[in-house]
Amino acid sequence: MAASVMSHEHVQVNSTMFGLGEKALYTPTNSRIRANKCYCTPEAGSQIENLANCPSDKLVQAVHNIGQVKPQEITGMLLEYCVSDDNRFVAVQTFRYGDFKYNPVSQVMFFEGPDAVTVSQLFKA
Repeated sequence: MAASVMSHEHVQVNSTMFGLGEKALYTPTNSRIRANKCYCTPEAGSQIENLANCPSDKLVQAVHNIGQVKPQEITGMLLEYCVSDDNRFVAVQTFRYGDFKYNPVSQVMFFEGPDAVTVSQLFKA
């Protein structure tokens, strides 16, 4: 997922600490992007996968139906996600465990602007 996020047209990656680290910024708002991951139920993972095909006018209801993603103990479903500090950029990808590793189930889904603010509500602690 990192390569997809880093190659997004509105993401700029800068080296920090003498090149030992990297910081990603969402360029339209200069907001830092933070990456995270959590395990979730298969049901929540499937619902999140369906957001990729959800039109903007139905996104609020779809996110409301999913509710806040509650991290689980290690399960067969893994979510990797990136959210900018201002919630105007979100990237999400789902993975399912099989063959002794987590394999991507979905492409990286990108949300920007008001859609990103809506989707970011899934990951509020």
